[in-house]
Amino acid sequence: MHILFVDESGTPPEADKAALQPFFVLGGIVIPEDIWAKMAGDLSRLKAHYGIDGEIKWRYFAPDRGGKPNALSHLTAEQKENLRTQLYETIKRYKSVRLICVVTQTEQAYSKGYVKTGDDIYWYSYKQLTERFQYYMQDLERVVGQKLNGIVVCDHRGPKDDERLRELHHKLMSE
Repeated sequence: MHILFVDESGTPPEADKAALQPFFVLGGIVIPEDIWAKMAGDLSRLKAHYGIDGEIKWRYFAPDRGGKPNALSHLTAEQKENLRTQLYETIKRYKSVRLICVVTQTEQAYSKGYVKTGDDIYWYSYKQLTERFQYYMQDLERVVGQKLNGIVVCDHRGPKDDERLRELHHKLMSE
């Protein structure tokens, strides 16, 4: 079993806000189930070493501008950079872990006749991401010579957003 963990960078903008948010990013990390526990342990040790309690979000690595406190607020810029490097090293340590990312240019997406809402941007980004995951799994099956299974795990966003994503995923699987 391979697990694709998916998370987005922000919220896909509606058409009238696309110029203010030129990119929407949907990223995923593919982790084989036998690696997951090891990687989770590595990440827990890193969090303990840096005294991190809570979720690590990439925006927390930005210079502190006096915003709300977050899980990395207590770290200096140098400590944040060391943590970021160690997170990358953790991912790199496991040769079977893969990153998949979709970057959508929002204004260009809206110029297509079929993209009309932020949900459409999310849907087409999600579709591209999961298709890449499927292709990766098919290529891997050819190499190992056996059927492999995959599962997609998405970050919780909100009840309505999650329901729409389940509908989109069902549509993707049934069409």
